[in-house]
Amino acid sequence: MADATLESITAFAMDVRHARIPPDAAGRVRDVIVDTVACAVAGQDCLAARAAREMSPPGDGVLIGRPERVAVEQAAFANTAAIRYLDFNDTYPAGHPSDLIGALIAAVAATAASGAQLHRAVAAAHEVYTRFAETVLIRRPQTIDQGYGISIAATVGLALLYDLNEQQTRDAIAIAATNGLQLRASRAGQLSDYKGVATAFSTRDAVFTVGLAARGMTGPAAPFDGRHGIVELLTGEAGRLEIAPFDGNWKLTGTRLKFWPVAYNIQPAIWAALDLRERIASWRDVERLTFHTAKFLAHESGSEPEKWDPKTRETADHSLPYAVWRALSAGRVDEDAFTPEAITDPHARDLMRRITVVPDPDIDSRWPAEIGVRLVAHLRDGTEHTIVSRNPRGHEANPLDHDDLRSKFLSLTTRRLGADRAGHAFDLAWSSAELGSALDLLTTLHATN
Repeated sequence: MADATLESITAFAMDVRHARIPPDAAGRVRDVIVDTVACAVAGQDCLAARAAREMSPPGDGVLIGRPERVAVEQAAFANTAAIRYLDFNDTYPAGHPSDLIGALIAAVAATAASGAQLHRAVAAAHEVYTRFAETVLIRRPQTIDQGYGISIAATVGLALLYDLNEQQTRDAIAIAATNGLQLRASRAGQLSDYKGVATAFSTRDAVFTVGLAARGMTGPAAPFDGRHGIVELLTGEAGRLEIAPFDGNWKLTGTRLKFWPVAYNIQPAIWAALDLRERIASWRDVERLTFHTAKFLAHESGSEPEKWDPKTRETADHSLPYAVWRALSAGRVDEDAFTPEAITDPHARDLMRRITVVPDPDIDSRWPAEIGVRLVAHLRDGTEHTIVSRNPRGHEANPLDHDDLRSKFLSLTTRRLGADRAGHAFDLAWSSAELGSALDLLTTLHATN
């Protein structure tokens, strides 16, 4: 049977090569690229990125923040692992679309991509990701992880960079759609190292997939809508996936950037805790805290025993109780919050035991368009405070501006690049769509030591 979903994505991938990207979408792509490369520079020494570099033979693959070149597939893995390590890059409901940028940057030398070509590939890939976030990844119960969307979306972006023809593009997308399924089991319980690199496997596979399709390998005819396709897996019966049409309405403008390095849905809880901190003398004055939230936040960051007793960074940055403790005790949540000593601080457990997370039907009815919490704080002296926090800084309704992004970029890169070089790198990243070679930006991100 014909696969309308496959044909729709393929047609978009071909059309976007010459389409005009509207200014609001182009501006959001710029912001995301600036934000993403900063996260990667700061995260490049994580275990997974180091291991991928050590395991790789030399090649044309570009590594964010490093001068050496490795095979493009391993570079894609290493870049994406570094992007994800701090849990500080962008988010769209049900995932982190900028993870796919790791693959596209890995390929810029092999494809001789200009800044404009890189931006266009990122735009196309992000836009494809939004369709899977809204139809496959956000379904309840959520069992399929974001890597499925990343695999398909990264494949589309790479198809543009490698200039695949229509049939090659269709085959690459079909292979990615059939091969790219991941489970959300990686996000349950005490979180492992794998949680942070699940999408790195997806971007690595996308590079390999595009290489195979470019050399003539064909893909399944109907991986989405046909027999045993993704729709049948989700619903029990084959049928059209019904992704939103590619009609010029660019959904990527709804991509959100993070102000704090924790799971996005926890961000409003941190702002609420900081508000409370201004009203009390000490966190020790707290008798109990009740956070009313959307069901997703309660499930992901406030429903498992491990979230009240995190032992790894990956668990701590997905724990609402732990993030609230750091906000109340330190007045911020930054990299210092995730050292082994900080995570195991006995005072943290003392406060966290006083925190309850409750799904709230009213708040849930507005999720994910609106992200918010209602905090009810009871103090030991009998005082009660109610604090409502909605759409945190970085939300599309409350976006980070140029100065916010510059501050975040410098905070993530100055330690490695030095202040002057980090400032120059930001300026170049901000205007990177105008570069004749995307490599000009990547070279500026190389550490000086």
